[in-house]
Amino acid sequence: MAWTPVTLQRHATCSWRRFTSFSFAARQGTAPLVAAEIAAALLALPLAFEPFGAQGQERRYRLVALLALQPEQNAFVTTTGQWRGGYVPSAFRSYPFGLLRLQGVDQPVLAVAEDSGLLLPQRGAGEAFFTAEGELAPAVVDVLKFLRQVEENRCQTQAAVDALARSGVLVPWVLPAVAEAADGAARQDLFRVDAERLNTLDDAAFLQLRRCGALAIAWGQLYSMGMVSVVRRLSRPLDPSAGEERKTAQFDKDDLFHF
Repeated sequence: MAWTPVTLQRHATCSWRRFTSFSFAARQGTAPLVAAEIAAALLALPLAFEPFGAQGQERRYRLVALLALQPEQNAFVTTTGQWRGGYVPSAFRSYPFGLLRLQGVDQPVLAVAEDSGLLLPQRGAGEAFFTAEGELAPAVVDVLKFLRQVEENRCQTQAAVDALARSGVLVPWVLPAVAEAADGAARQDLFRVDAERLNTLDDAAFLQLRRCGALAIAWGQLYSMGMVSVVRRLSRPLDPSAGEERKTAQFDKDDLFHF
């Protein structure tokens, strides 16, 4: 998707609609997570660590929710765009808005996916971007506050995940369920915490992980691994006679932009 900064000049006469379908996430096999949502996410989703970074640079890892047994699939999104899980990652809840980093600008700016199909060319057809006075409309302010909250927590989360990686407790996670995929290949791009390595760290290393909040992330990932069975179950074709499962995660305007 193409992100465009939200500006008064470009969007003053436009409006937007809230998404009613998760089809935009149908090809996302993982979703970024932040530490603030681990307690809720681990009850519904398996957590993992996904490597990222340019080739030739030091490998880093991000905390993610595993949503499918193969890349570019999402077992939690039905063919009609409904969410089938008990928790929706924060990364999906602010759509079609996000934060965009611009060259020469210290802080990321509010952006919108103009190709989302949720933008309307005239005011009044949906929710306004700006008030008559040229300020961000209250609904957009709520989205921006949520995105900034997530971004702040993401920085803290990433620092903790970096500490886990430096401690040597992250190991490749070959998921047995992936062997059931059509190509028969096991997924090789995810990592997990090795509980034995974690428990045998010396006191100084263990204390350092505790101080930066990395232990909560480590244990959360370990506790969530049993949820792979949920991904496996949802990856099976639906019974046409039963109809599609309805989403179980419900978010209204009051709690959509909260952890």
